[in-house]
Amino acid sequence: MQDEEVVRKHLQVYGISEGDMLTGERERVVQMYRRFHADVRKFDVRKEESALLVVDMQNHFVHPRGGSWCPEAQRQVPRIRSLVGACRASGVPVIYTQTHFGDDCVDIFRSRA
Repeated sequence: MQDEEVVRKHLQVYGISEGDMLTGERERVVQMYRRFHADVRKFDVRKEESALLVVDMQNHFVHPRGGSWCPEAQRQVPRIRSLVGACRASGVPVIYTQTHFGDDCVDIFRSRA
């Protein structure tokens, strides 16, 4: 597959435009495609042996005013919603994790977050 086709598919899959790409994202997409290409669009899921784990998709990371906002996390919300819906419809458990800093958290770690 040619580089432009790889980038075009990336934009299509993630539902973004060329202008939404971050600095260096185009080169990284092509590099990772060349290095790890595999057709993973379809694979078997045995619901009795599977679960969907949704990690840290909370305002702290997803919302633009969150303390550790990650634009890519925000872009993934529609895809994750779709995947959660498909898993629930198929009887695959959905598990959510959330980062939490307790009162006993080391102050220096809490300030970095």
